[in-house]
Amino acid sequence: MSDDNTNFQLVTPLRLLSSQEVNLAVLPGQEGNLGVMAKHTPLLTLLKRGVVELFDENKIVDRLIVDGGVAEVTDNGITVLSERAEFLKASNKEAVEEKLLNCRKNIDSKDEGVSNLAKIEVDFYNFVLEHIFML
Repeated sequence: MSDDNTNFQLVTPLRLLSSQEVNLAVLPGQEGNLGVMAKHTPLLTLLKRGVVELFDENKIVDRLIVDGGVAEVTDNGITVLSERAEFLKASNKEAVEEKLLNCRKNIDSKDEGVSNLAKIEVDFYNFVLEHIFML
């Protein structure tokens, strides 16, 4: 890792979605976007639903959508914890549409917990698809 880069990790309850060296990460903070580079002051902050943009050499190398969460910035890098997250890529469209269909099947579940979770996930996957269509 060069001195100009920092380690970025995005973790969901199911998996480590992304781990890479970046020059800059722009996060959707509660009070607005937050740019984080190497040697940033350590902090812990809440995130809102939105797009995470990862840069290398002033060029976006990856975009991900998080459903809110927490970001921790340390001397070692940036760790984002989010309940749900997806890569924002046109090639991910079919996979997101399939997840959306599966969630819609559970909205009418007799189990209130399953139904409520399905509604939240349908809302999130619709948000992801809206952003994929904007690419």
